[in-house]
Amino acid sequence: MREVDSVNTVRRKVDRLRRARGQKHSLFRALAHVGVLGWLMILPLVGFTALGHALDVMFAMRSLALSGVLLGLVIGGYLVWRSVDRELEEPVTEVAVTEIPANEDAIERGAEEPREP
Repeated sequence: MREVDSVNTVRRKVDRLRRARGQKHSLFRALAHVGVLGWLMILPLVGFTALGHALDVMFAMRSLALSGVLLGLVIGGYLVWRSVDRELEEPVTEVAVTEIPANEDAIERGAEEPREP
């Protein structure tokens, strides 16, 4: 009975992924994604700039704020790149589709291979 439940669960997930793949992305979702990317870039930039400025004041130097800006740009750029890269990855769901038996009686019999028509 567990095989039947797991196969039905896989089928539901595959159907949900197919429906989601066919839907158009909304303007709100695109704007939200751009907002997240902006925060990923700005927070490290501001944080490392502030840290560099604080270290400049503490050690009476003048180059640590600029180093903080550069380090913030590098880390922010990496975080944005990683986020976009993950968003663009293709989900690997086609393997699960080919493993599902084609007919229901094969599932009920507990057969691993579907019966030839």
